[in-house]
Amino acid sequence: MSAYTDWTGHMEPVPGTIRFRASQPLTWELGREGSDLVVTVPALYEHDVSIPRPLWWAFDPLTPAYQRAARLHDWLLDDGWRAWDATAVFAGALKADGVSRSRRWMMSTAVLLYIALKQASGAEAVVSW
Repeated sequence: MSAYTDWTGHMEPVPGTIRFRASQPLTWELGREGSDLVVTVPALYEHDVSIPRPLWWAFDPLTPAYQRAARLHDWLLDDGWRAWDATAVFAGALKADGVSRSRRWMMSTAVLLYIALKQASGAEAVVSW
């Protein structure tokens, strides 16, 4: 097991928003467990799970299996990671959380498509799922 899969914290809604905070820091090891390449998301960092409302019937943003991966993805983007790299980590985190291959593929593809469309429109490029 890893620090990510053994995480015992919980997500807390930020009052008056659709954002969340965690009760404790979240750690992800890049590549493989034991790599010593570690990303830590602070507990007070706010994230969202921005799934378009028409898709909530299929991808509920409150699903616990999406929360940690979305948190990690948002942190990486805010930390200056390229969208492709942050989304690869997002997909790996979804896998660690037991999300099926087809859902991981759909969610990761949607994230990259959304970011590409935002960049093409000239809008703010740092967005999250």
